[in-house]
Amino acid sequence: ITLDEKAAVEAACGLIDAYIENYGDDAIVTGDVETVYEFDFTDLEVAAVETMIAKIDPTAKPLDVEAIKAAREAYDALGETTISAEMYAKLLSLETLAAEVNNRLIAGVRGTSLTASSTAVKGAIKVTWKKSAGYKVDYYEVYRSTKKSSGYGTKPYFTTKDGTAKSYKNTKSLKKGTRYYYKVRGVRVIDGKKYYTQWSNKAYRVAK
Repeated sequence: ITLDEKAAVEAACGLIDAYIENYGDDAIVTGDVETVYEFDFTDLEVAAVETMIAKIDPTAKPLDVEAIKAAREAYDALGETTISAEMYAKLLSLETLAAEVNNRLIAGVRGTSLTASSTAVKGAIKVTWKKSAGYKVDYYEVYRSTKKSSGYGTKPYFTTKDGTAKSYKNTKSLKKGTRYYYKVRGVRVIDGKKYYTQWSNKAYRVAK
């Protein structure tokens, strides 16, 4: 019996339980059925978690942070069951390394700068930006206002689909002769939390 067969074994045990409940003392569970019914997956589950941890290379560049998270989740799923002290110590060490990697990544994203510029044609204003090298972002947020230092709101006027975008063409809600200001920032999601680059300079144009 392997760990991959756990769900099937649990289903079979459910049927055996129902059989025993129906037939009571007359029910006899022997042979292969008894082996399946009494099988304990604990050792296999522990071995699987230890194998996950053992396979993670702490010197890898980049460090496999997702594999470390998966190993932690698998370990927590064991409940009160424990793995070897050596493997648990390695898991803690890997988590420390992952935290250091994330901290460097967060600092790098926050330190990333953007330079924005704009052009205007009849009925449209195009905002273009360039990000400093080093750290990628998942997407960009573009904010717009008719005032230089206020009025941008708390929600972006436009959000790009991904981090490869380098421009935004504003064609809606433009009033000819009005000056519009735009500022842009990048967003990176790390462990489910959003982190932001520095704001770009404010690019502005008068709508034509």
